[in-house]
Amino acid sequence: MRLSRDQLATSIADAARSTWRELCADRPGVPFAGFALYSDESAMTLLCSANTPENLTRLDEDDPEVADAVRWTPAEWDLEDIGSWFFDGVNEVLLEAFQAEEPLEERAAMFDAAVDALERLRDEGEFQDHPDLVVMFRLSDDEHDERDSEWLARLNPADIVADYEEWLEG
Repeated sequence: MRLSRDQLATSIADAARSTWRELCADRPGVPFAGFALYSDESAMTLLCSANTPENLTRLDEDDPEVADAVRWTPAEWDLEDIGSWFFDGVNEVLLEAFQAEEPLEERAAMFDAAVDALERLRDEGEFQDHPDLVVMFRLSDDEHDERDSEWLARLNPADIVADYEEWLEG
């Protein structure tokens, strides 16, 4: 991969920050229930999604178990693949690495870079107006990756992590 983990995290943070700010500007005063970056095991692309409390309420009325699962599944959120144009540069780098058949371990460094990027946004205060926001990075093709809890704990308060662990055990 042409970029170091830190360089990649910076590029991802810039794209995620732009997406988050545009999302908030387009929906002033709207609370959000989730903001996430996600990829698949191939690390070929990185996508962004957001979730609203209204989506979770609607799902909960139909089927509470589905709503619980969707809370932790960014690929199922109501605002999926948002800000994709901000991620064009990042995704070009990821696609080049995939096409060059770089070892998966090297391509998977993007997973940690994505978490680093979200952690930067959290530390900068980007999410401070949304205290119940779940911030996460997930792999879309894996029901539960052993790293999910670690990633979630880096990005969220303990009560959100406890909710996730409880859901996993349920």
